Amino acid sequence: MKNLASGMLAAVLSFLIPSHAISQTSDTGKALVPSNVLRASANAERSGGSVGYAFIVPFAGEIRISWEFKSDGSGVTARSEAGGLAYSCEPLTTAATYQRGVCNARVMAGERLLVGVGSLASCRGHIAYIRNVRIYYNVVDNPGTGATLVD
Repeated sequence: MKNLASGMLAAVLSFLIPSHAISQTSDTGKALVPSNVLRASANAERSGGSVGYAFIVPFAGEIRISWEFKSDGSGVTARSEAGGLAYSCEPLTTAATYQRGVCNARVMAGERLLVGVGSLASCRGHIAYIRNVRIYYNVVDNPGTGATLVD
């Protein structure tokens, strides 16, 4: 009789509590996904042999990074880099006008995310420029479920 009563109570509770509320209680945390939602930015222009910005992300996942960078007009290549420990992208330019860099990067929670630029000939006085760095992501529930990869 006790099993029947507890079974009926479970059925009533499952009817009264929305299924999304039940699933949220078993989540393992939050994760980041790329989006068009601006979460952090650094607009000021920085220049030098090697300069940039650093950000901290709150959760693991994937984010979108965009920035503008250029060389000093001497024909020397400016190399920009964005990302963290798990992934980075490295666009190059010799242009004296601002070029746009964009990439999606995988990040770890609390990781220091770097977005910077440097001249490949900075030892000879050439400089590179960076500005308008943007970090975009959404925070989503992470149910902690894995996936089977098929060869």
